[in-house]
Amino acid sequence: MSKDWITQNNPPASLISEHRPVTTEIIAPAKINLFLHVTGKKENGYHLLSSLVVFSDSIHDIIRIKEADSFSFTCSNAHLETNDNLVVKAAYALGNALNKELNCHIHLEKNLPTAAGLGGGSSDAAATIKALLQFWQVDAPKNLDNILLSLGADVPVCYYAKPCIMRGIGEIIEPLSYSLPDFDIEIMPQNTTLSTEAVFKEFKPPYGPDIKASDLPEWHNKADMMKWLRQNSRNDLQPIALTMRPDLKNVIEQREENNTLTRLSGSGPTFFVLS
Repeated sequence: MSKDWITQNNPPASLISEHRPVTTEIIAPAKINLFLHVTGKKENGYHLLSSLVVFSDSIHDIIRIKEADSFSFTCSNAHLETNDNLVVKAAYALGNALNKELNCHIHLEKNLPTAAGLGGGSSDAAATIKALLQFWQVDAPKNLDNILLSLGADVPVCYYAKPCIMRGIGEIIEPLSYSLPDFDIEIMPQNTTLSTEAVFKEFKPPYGPDIKASDLPEWHNKADMMKWLRQNSRNDLQPIALTMRPDLKNVIEQREENNTLTRLSGSGPTFFVLS
């Protein structure tokens, strides 16, 4: 993975104020897969992907960090207030890499639905890493890319948090060489969850095309972008997810119109309407 984007997302410690803020706050936006192709499978069972990823802060979580004598973690959703939360794992992973004591309290304000295809846990982990680097006023460790990937396949792209192509098992981040045209995106969360692992387990070839950032045309307006997405891309996990959640099929078909693009994000069940 190129470290250029890591540097761009982390100002050098020398440029950060010497006075630590009382509270460090970072937004964890929703991750949306405009397309998601399963392009192969490694011998260890991990699937290879190609995905055009964008982010929306219309719905987001918030990580807040403040100084404390010892480490503690709280969450607005008490069910997620455990040591298995990716926020806690990310904090310890970064602390160990930097040999830093976790002298802080981290609070997660949870708004993104869980197991919904929006990368909520991954975005929280990425935001935690960013917030701790600011809180400690230090540079990112040289092995940051390994830390991010060890936390989950979506964590590197959520750390980048800009439109890009994500490939491989999540370790390849390809920034776009141009800005996407302006478009509106409506996120439609559902009341139930879908296990990403269960959806991937049911996937069977044929595999989708391994689209690189250099393969994308430069879209000059959203109509051209949506036309290209309809004709050249898909979400390979959507048929499986709709088999598990057949009630969503009618909902998506009702929202799909000539001037919109409606798809599941990730493994679902959240879907988005692009217009």
